[in-house]
Amino acid sequence: MVAFIKRFKTLILLYILMISFFLLNVKPVKLFKVDNVTVSPGKFSHFLGKNFPKSDLIVLEYPKSIILTKTKGELLFNVTLTNLNQSDIFHSPNKQSYATSQINKSITIYIPPEFEIGNGISSIWTSFTNDYNPQSVSLSKTQINDPIAPGWWKLSIEKLTIVTCNPNVKERKFLANTTQYIRIFNVTSPSIAGRYFFKVFITVYTSSSYEVFSIGTENFPTIIVSAGLNPAYISGVIKYCGKLKPHLYGLPLDSTQHFDGTILLPNGYGGKVYAKGFSEDGKIIEAQAYFNATAKGRYVLYGLEAGTYNITVQAAGYKTKIIEGISVKAGQSLENVDIYMEDGLEVSGVVYSKHRGIEVSWGYTYNYMNPFTSKKKFIRIEVTDLNENILMETPLVLIDALHLKTKPRDELEPSSSIYKFSLRYESNWDGHIPQDYANYTSGLSSGDYYIKAYVSGYVQIYYPVIHVTNETLMVKVDVELQKTSYFEFTIYFMEGSINRLIPSYTRVSGFLYAEILDSMGKVAGFNISYVPVGVKNFTIQVHGFDLWNRFINEESKRIAWIYARDKGLLPGNYKVNILFINGSVDIIALNALLVASPELREIFPIQTQTLTTAFPQQILELASRETSLYIQLDYVAASIGYFCNSPSITSIKLLKAGGLDVTFYSIDWEKPSLIKPWRHPGAPIRIEIYNSKGNLISSIYGVQPPPPYASVRVSTEGFMQWGNGPLFPIQAIGLKPDIYKLKVYTLGYLEDFHTFSYDLPVNYGTITDSKYNLIIGASIEVTLIFKTEGIFTPINNQLPYVWPINNLDATPARIELFNENGEFKAAKLIYIPKDLNQFTFNIFGFNSYCGNPRILWTNFYDTVDAIMQKDYGIKEDTYLLRVSIPGYYQSNLLKINICSCSDIVSVVQSVERIAYIHGEVLWINQYNEALPLSWASLTVYSTNGFKEVYTFTIDGKYGMWVTAGKYDFAVYHPSLGSKYFEAGLIISWGSTIGIDFIYG
Repeated sequence: MVAFIKRFKTLILLYILMISFFLLNVKPVKLFKVDNVTVSPGKFSHFLGKNFPKSDLIVLEYPKSIILTKTKGELLFNVTLTNLNQSDIFHSPNKQSYATSQINKSITIYIPPEFEIGNGISSIWTSFTNDYNPQSVSLSKTQINDPIAPGWWKLSIEKLTIVTCNPNVKERKFLANTTQYIRIFNVTSPSIAGRYFFKVFITVYTSSSYEVFSIGTENFPTIIVSAGLNPAYISGVIKYCGKLKPHLYGLPLDSTQHFDGTILLPNGYGGKVYAKGFSEDGKIIEAQAYFNATAKGRYVLYGLEAGTYNITVQAAGYKTKIIEGISVKAGQSLENVDIYMEDGLEVSGVVYSKHRGIEVSWGYTYNYMNPFTSKKKFIRIEVTDLNENILMETPLVLIDALHLKTKPRDELEPSSSIYKFSLRYESNWDGHIPQDYANYTSGLSSGDYYIKAYVSGYVQIYYPVIHVTNETLMVKVDVELQKTSYFEFTIYFMEGSINRLIPSYTRVSGFLYAEILDSMGKVAGFNISYVPVGVKNFTIQVHGFDLWNRFINEESKRIAWIYARDKGLLPGNYKVNILFINGSVDIIALNALLVASPELREIFPIQTQTLTTAFPQQILELASRETSLYIQLDYVAASIGYFCNSPSITSIKLLKAGGLDVTFYSIDWEKPSLIKPWRHPGAPIRIEIYNSKGNLISSIYGVQPPPPYASVRVSTEGFMQWGNGPLFPIQAIGLKPDIYKLKVYTLGYLEDFHTFSYDLPVNYGTITDSKYNLIIGASIEVTLIFKTEGIFTPINNQLPYVWPINNLDATPARIELFNENGEFKAAKLIYIPKDLNQFTFNIFGFNSYCGNPRILWTNFYDTVDAIMQKDYGIKEDTYLLRVSIPGYYQSNLLKINICSCSDIVSVVQSVERIAYIHGEVLWINQYNEALPLSWASLTVYSTNGFKEVYTFTIDGKYGMWVTAGKYDFAVYHPSLGSKYFEAGLIISWGSTIGIDFIYG
């Protein structure tokens, strides 16, 4: 026995030594402070990964942070960016440090579409910038096939430099690991209760490119929307009860690989649990929850009012399941409501490539940049109901997450004549699954369905109909696609006149766009191909639609994938349009796909809502059908035969368009005027070209030259020149024969009426020269003086009364100039360093300024609508100056007179620091607990009953800014009603006052 004990002690000692050796050699886990975003309300809803998938802590604390369904309020995102280089972490995982002294980043926050944001971008404020250029801050809706968040709001803050020292908000440099804020006003909460999360992605800019990284699904901020202040929840597990794998009965739907290799819910897919019922007082209540493949089938329906509900469950690859009559009481938890799912329909089969009844190979296609390099074709298969609504489809797949590049999943082998397909999971593309990227959340149940297939150069004559019963688990179907004929156009580039065509070589490169219109004027097919310099003729084929290989931009491809289908050309007669553009023609081609009317396609700038939402104004202005470098002279009609798989060959001559070559000089106001040095070297010059009907057809751009150059020359042939200096390339455009006029916009300058009255005649192949004078406008020198209670007091954004901008090195401000008719005439963004008693700046007009007159929220947050103003100077007139500085009040608009002899006008404007009121609003719940109340509106009234300002509570907290006076307060909450507090509170200029309110 003693020997055994000794041996046992020896083994224990050896074990301890082995463990010690292991621990000594294990590399320590590297912990990094990562980019972080929280949302308020939502403090007690926690990050998405908290307690996942059990959610124990969330169900206990979320009532402290809820907002009610269908109510108005505000969202506050607290953003802390680090100097951590995520690109380095990804590519070099063994480095000791990933921190840099300076790194360029952007942040994108995806907001669920159930939230409504009124007034668009003008409801967004951020401490990162007060510049509302779309390349600075933007708000849009994503496409329904977006790889991250289809159909969600996309809020982007661009061009941020994160530094470890010397921050400078004017240069968009921000100190690492400090918090900046994004506040969204005019938000309406979802009508459906549930736990919503906000996806956050960071773009890291490298020396040559960029890469996009999620902050991590577990770090996504969340907020719970509730139907009442005393919410209940229902939770349980989604389990399997299908007939295909009866031995797996009762196991959760998740990505676990079982002993027979079966995975019930493959990774990436998800499901949805939806409840609808009536509350005890008869209101319709809805709630939803989503689960992913790693959640072990768990779900929680948050925010239910007392009532009885029917619950509908969907999951990728499974039939929809409904259970009825689930009742809950106020504040009650109803757990272990497990729901069992049956296998959904699998549609499989074979698609055949046919030509006159014989199988033929699919063959190749060719893309725009390399028209002689072959590529595989894509196939798209859809299952639709009999009303042709798409219920299931072959998907786009994310092939490069770092650059968010997608492509169609299904490719055709060129040498094959068949394609075998299978669809089961691919229904209801959704971004609500708790994970980084979107995926499918439903399957197909019983019904009657069409099967459709699409391939470039093919058409489907007959659509098979499948009849599915509740017992049907698999359907096999064959689909035949018929190979179609196509057009082959040889384009000859000519110059000279209509009566004397001379072959010529292309002088600039560009993209050839060939468009086929059917008898109704709709686009039936198109092709885009790159044409280099020095080409006399070029051959281009049109087989119909080949969307993914024809568009250049990733966003363009996804938009086209929504609104069109790859296909061939049916027999018939077509009209042919040819354009040759020195630049991308993606937008022109997209607009043609989206707009059925040929006349509406001619409108410039493009007004199609899908495109104006997806692309900035500057991009859309590059797409004009009126600026082809070579012009199609004749109406070209062509016909195509009946499924011959052969070309219809046509030759088309294009005649070189005309153009303009204009030179601009900077002159003063004197009579006679003198040529002067340009006042703002580097400022863009926008030249708008109008035809004889007064329609804007295009804009070209130059740049104000530096000394010693006295002139700037801009040519539609694709170059700009300062004086006699070198030529700089710009976009080339062509002009049709017509009489043109120009309008020019640039910072600090006005048009000379005499020279800008010139008519500019243009004919084929001719370049019309002209010279224009731009008059130097007035400059207004403004000195701002900062006061508190009438006493000169340095401005200081580090003080608590301006907490949203405490982490900036300067105070951002907005200056606006109006004429006496109220027309917006000039503006400027400034940044005022702290500890100054006064600050002086100059305003010259508009300088790449985006926004109409500002909106002021809570007497503090100024926002604009991001509409681009045209750069211009300040002319002779009487003006009113408005100053918007966070935390300050301008008692009267400053009147400024500008006369023709004015060069610089100096003015002084004082502003008074306003008071800051802050505090908390609480309410007493059914258990007599005092909880923070979110989205209660708090209004301040002067004692004469005039409504001064209002705000919304966020996680119970509020802050507002008011002028000196005597005030009462009113609090309103949709569930608790109104409460008026006759405080008679006397508030002085610049004071900071805390006051709390409680709903008893």
